[in-house]
Amino acid sequence: MKNNGNALSFRKIRSCYDEAIKIFPEYIAVYTNKGSALFGLNDFTAVVKCYNEALNLRFNREIENLPLVISTTYLHRGLANYNQGYLTKALDDFSKIYDSETSPELKARKYLNMGLCYHKMNLFDKALNSTSKSFHLTKNRLLTMIC
Repeated sequence: MKNNGNALSFRKIRSCYDEAIKIFPEYIAVYTNKGSALFGLNDFTAVVKCYNEALNLRFNREIENLPLVISTTYLHRGLANYNQGYLTKALDDFSKIYDSETSPELKARKYLNMGLCYHKMNLFDKALNSTSKSFHLTKNRLLTMIC
């Protein structure tokens, strides 16, 4: 779900996900997709609530790419916290993204967003360090796209 629809569409989608949660209360994708729809409405408090519910689920069945799903959930919850000005909470979420089991792009987003948080907190050395890590993770891809 991308953040490119109008508010009415996101409200309809939100309602559909509310119904889906009643049917599939243990299915992480329902919560994360609902969170994405709420992000489109700029309802960041509700976004955080959805991602909290997703992260609190008991994963007693095997889920394909579970570390990636969890890392992406932390990324999105961190973005919602960042948009509310909860920079410490956002940093905590970004730091929980698994470095060993995610794509270079997700790791780069982790460090870029951490850098943005540190910058807003006037911790410029940490901001520079984090954004440098982000650049180093993506520089080969960027060079490939440019050339």
